[in-house]
Amino acid sequence: MRWSLFLLALAVTLVFGNANATNAKPWDLIISAKFEQAQVEVGQNPILIGIIVDQKGSPVQDVDVKIRFVGESVTTKTDKDGKFQYEFSIPKEGMFDANISASIKNLKGMGKATIKIGNGITTSGDLYYESDFERTIKNDTYKSLKQKQYQKYIEAKNNRLEKLSESAAKKLIIEEKRSISEQKKLSEVNKTKPGEGVYSVEKQQQYITKIDPRIRNMTKAQMEYTRQIHEQAKYFMNKTLENGGTVKEAKKA
Repeated sequence: MRWSLFLLALAVTLVFGNANATNAKPWDLIISAKFEQAQVEVGQNPILIGIIVDQKGSPVQDVDVKIRFVGESVTTKTDKDGKFQYEFSIPKEGMFDANISASIKNLKGMGKATIKIGNGITTSGDLYYESDFERTIKNDTYKSLKQKQYQKYIEAKNNRLEKLSESAAKKLIIEEKRSISEQKKLSEVNKTKPGEGVYSVEKQQQYITKIDPRIRNMTKAQMEYTRQIHEQAKYFMNKTLENGGTVKEAKKA
């Protein structure tokens, strides 16, 4: 008898379990959203764009779209193509998430998009915990749990700031080394500036060996070209003078 009841219960579970699996909501909404630009400057309004489709991939019109972004909550609707768009005005800088929920009749969906504003490191967690956190959880049933989460947030923030400081220090050292290198290079170039005049092949070679190797071949070619022009001009001047021409005519030649 017990086995019969057990088998009956198992059969009922399997039947209704399969029925629930078969009736799993194929109409849940799928939200694809992003910001037009992954990063914007402070003062530049971030624009969130997205599209909502059903499980078949068909756009859904007139969906109520609720967006929470940096303490602001707004509502908009999808157009005939299932698309939505919203422009925010955020004066803060940092990395922020836009949490999106959508519903129409019995259809629901959720999504998220992330953007970086400016070069700061403020996060959504910073805004939440720094907005009088201790006062807001004073009589909260989950105070103990939230305080543990707050402690984790503080540790993560300190680690983030430490890494940022290390990164900034390394960047500063690299910039200083680069600046010193550029100054040395400029100093060497200034020492070897040939100035105006005509140089012998020997002096030209001495100058070439002292300049930056990256521009050595190009400089050498330019100087050789200039030397050739000078030699040609000198040849035609001498020819003009030999043929009885004046100095003025020789210079024009």
